[in-house]
Amino acid sequence: MTLRKQSDLNCTKNSWHGREAYLLENDLIRLVCLTGGGHVSEFRFREGLNLPTLSPLWIPPWKTIEPFHYRENAHASQYGPPVTGRMISGIAGHSICLDYFGAPSQEEVEQGLSTHGEAPSSRWGKTEAARDGRKGSLDSCRPPAGRRSSL
Repeated sequence: MTLRKQSDLNCTKNSWHGREAYLLENDLIRLVCLTGGGHVSEFRFREGLNLPTLSPLWIPPWKTIEPFHYRENAHASQYGPPVTGRMISGIAGHSICLDYFGAPSQEEVEQGLSTHGEAPSSRWGKTEAARDGRKGSLDSCRPPAGRRSSL
């Protein structure tokens, strides 16, 4: 099989299963990244290429929400307490873990942190795109630590 030359990468605001997302695509692939948690929720070949179009990434069987909208009094019964529920409420596809993997320490819990660090519960947004369409980034400023992360 011969693949044609890749076209420019386009990044547009979109939605995925009712969630805010960015769609990155060119003539060959589609990649969907959720603004809630930075999760890569879909990665597949475009239709019409005679290639498989099924995304191998996991779709949770429950309705997800933007994890930055998680509130213990409204969501703990469905997603669990804040330490796990904040991340579980928005997880999909490929999850990123920044700062640490697994459960937070007691000190981190007291700061409001949850499983796998701040990134999977933070709001991510498009911050940069090169004019030639070959580079883009998503960025999050995570409040408790005040650090920036980019994908």
